[in-house]
Amino acid sequence: MNRTAPPSLPNEAIDDVDSARSKRLLTPEFLRIRSHRAVWITTAIVTVAMILWFAFTIEPAAFMGILERAGPGVIAITVSCMLLNAFLVISWMMLIVGGNARLAGASRVVAWQMFAATILPARLGDLAWMYFIHRWMKVRGGRAVFIALYHRLQDTIVVSAIFLIGVAALGAQVFGANVGLLVAAIFALLVGVIFSLQQLLTLAAIIMRRLNEALDARIVHVAYHHVLQVRVWYRHGVSPAVLWGTFGIIVARWLALLTGFAVLMHGALPELDWLDSIFAVSAYFVLGIVPLQSIGGFGVGEAGVAWLLTFYGVSLAAASSMGFVLRLLVNIVHTALFVVVMLVLGVTQMRAAAVPRS
Repeated sequence: MNRTAPPSLPNEAIDDVDSARSKRLLTPEFLRIRSHRAVWITTAIVTVAMILWFAFTIEPAAFMGILERAGPGVIAITVSCMLLNAFLVISWMMLIVGGNARLAGASRVVAWQMFAATILPARLGDLAWMYFIHRWMKVRGGRAVFIALYHRLQDTIVVSAIFLIGVAALGAQVFGANVGLLVAAIFALLVGVIFSLQQLLTLAAIIMRRLNEALDARIVHVAYHHVLQVRVWYRHGVSPAVLWGTFGIIVARWLALLTGFAVLMHGALPELDWLDSIFAVSAYFVLGIVPLQSIGGFGVGEAGVAWLLTFYGVSLAAASSMGFVLRLLVNIVHTALFVVVMLVLGVTQMRAAAVPRS
């Protein structure tokens, strides 16, 4: 990769990405989203649909059976992998922000983001995340938007690669293909995407510009603006070391989650072998990208993985219970992490305030 990043972004580029729209995006008034009726109507529909789904498919005996077969040991492994994921996201945040990043600020941002993702529907936690980065990591508005979008971009690339590897492994099992060769090809594709990310972002900007000119729709205009932000900040503000470091952390974070959830699913559902469990979890990750979640995060991912599990001979009651347990465990860990981080930071601040200054 023959690219070196200048120490700071040119003024004209900063003016571009820190536009009035970016600043409005990060205001508390915008984050109240009270005028976004479509979001709340969609949320209400998805919430009612998920309540009906779980109410008519989950049986108490099947739910308790999932927990009993998993057992405390398996659940402890899953929780440990989720806590490792939180630590890796904090590390990613400090690396992407750079020299001025502080552990307390990064921990606060990640704790709030995970908690917001738990209580807010339809990926609205990402909007709040941009504001948290801007406020507590002390970065400019445009760069805060870039950091959140860049994180999601890396997430999507890595999750898609993991899913493709799962498909390749499953295909090799069914059709007898060379799984090693398929995995190597997918890994080469992932590396190629990383090397070509600047060109891919440029292509995306061109496509979004033409769509913006043709459709003149607000949602397309906002998407085009965000693509430009990511492209400009990526080109001028991400060095090769930060690029590979952040991608390495993202890969490690998703492998940690894949391990934790696969261990849980394999322990709770004896019908699944290890390969089936890994594939089902990777599908759960991909379905989770779709921004159709109710309050509490229940949505397409949980319903989709329940539907998928029925093809492995899992009863609908047990499959729905598995999807419910996955999301419930995520919500419990994220909420507990938020409480612990806030308490630790609060106690630390009180102790610092109590120390007399000379």
